[in-house]
Amino acid sequence: MTTSSAPGKVYLFGEHAVVYGEPAVPCAIERRARVTVDP
Repeated sequence: MTTSSAPGKVYLFGEHAVVYGEPAVPCAIERRARVTVDP
């Protein structure tokens, strides 16, 4: 069994602008995403 987690992320602004090469302001939050894989 393998378990992994990563911090959540929110974009304060610019989420859709990054596809056009423009800057965005992401910020990590205290919520985590967890995944467990059992072969």
